[in-house]
Amino acid sequence: MLKISGAVAGLTLGSPTIGTSTAQSDRDPRADRLNANQKWLTTWTASPHEPSTALGDDQQGFADQTLRLIAPTSRGGDTVRVRLTHRYGDRTVTFSGVTIGIREAGATLAAGSLRPVTFGGSRSVTVRAGAKALSDPVDLSVAPEQDLAVDLYASDPTGPPTTHQSARKTSYIADGDRTGHRSGNGFSRSFPSWFFVEGIEVTAKKRDSTVVCFGDSITDSVYPNYLAGRLNDHSSVPKAVANAGIGGNRVLHDSPPDSGFGESALARLDRDVLAQTGASDVIFLEGINDIGFGATSDDDTAATVSAEEIIHGHKQIIARAHAADLNIFGATLTPFQGAPYYSEAGEEKRQTVNDFIRTSSEYDGIIDFEKALRDPNRPKRIRPKYDSGDNLHPSDAGYRAMANAVDLSLLKGKPRNRTRE
Repeated sequence: MLKISGAVAGLTLGSPTIGTSTAQSDRDPRADRLNANQKWLTTWTASPHEPSTALGDDQQGFADQTLRLIAPTSRGGDTVRVRLTHRYGDRTVTFSGVTIGIREAGATLAAGSLRPVTFGGSRSVTVRAGAKALSDPVDLSVAPEQDLAVDLYASDPTGPPTTHQSARKTSYIADGDRTGHRSGNGFSRSFPSWFFVEGIEVTAKKRDSTVVCFGDSITDSVYPNYLAGRLNDHSSVPKAVANAGIGGNRVLHDSPPDSGFGESALARLDRDVLAQTGASDVIFLEGINDIGFGATSDDDTAATVSAEEIIHGHKQIIARAHAADLNIFGATLTPFQGAPYYSEAGEEKRQTVNDFIRTSSEYDGIIDFEKALRDPNRPKRIRPKYDSGDNLHPSDAGYRAMANAVDLSLLKGKPRNRTRE
């Protein structure tokens, strides 16, 4: 049910011009005053990367246009906050209008749900290149697995937008300022990417927290959505799910800036995972691109990656997650025989990495995605009904099988051999 009354809570977060890359450094501490049984947590995120040539004209940015960005919640709450990012910008950008509402259908919002979003009490927010901005709390009751629409209007050219290319949700663009309009009229163009918005937070109970799914394109998919649905059906595991996957991502090496594959998992771990509000757990699935790119890439660093180097990268990520007091669960690399970058040498590396994940006891638990997806008759391949057709990425049924392979009891307890306050 929507909260029709009330708009924006009267809290401030400091200056509406955010001038540092640590978005929360100038926040007014009153913004964090919730009741004794509440906390903030991330209900949705999209890991940012530089705009790629695949975006076409949108790679250059927007001017005198409204972006209506559709983002699905994983867990609901009575109050929301919006996180903006201009990490890869080349100039200061000002959004003179920002709103949020609940999507009804297409680009149309549910009646009574449209709310203004303020930053330090101002309807306008200026974000410098490389910086972030966290909004004031907005009084809006949202349900689990509900689509929200964040509208951004910039009158002047934004320059290249900080992006998440593979949104798996359709968003919309309109000319002029349409941030105050519930109707989808005027949003004449659609696109499958997210720009400038990196996260949405909701108020939750103290015991609630967020599971961050961290990885490449197999994570940057719908398996986290299906996992969120399972968790919402199990009240004993009160967790939101944040998807921190980027297609083409690698553990060890950054990708070319215009590829859309992002910086390495080691480079982006802190900002994309450890910094997620309310995070308690990480599911890490990555390494197949480190292996596969060596078979097809002209990049010498890709060609020389060993299984031992990938394992060292995993150990670093485990250590840093533990240092941040997060549980981290290792997910086995899924079969890829028949994929364009498959090789027998690559298969040997995959098996070596999987053996480490299963037997090293360094992770707080194991999620065996390989076992869930492999063909029992040809174990180097994905089972046909779970294969999207490229012998690498799962089908919708495969993503459901991945979500079902997560033992929810792993997400209940404290990590082994560690204690918490």
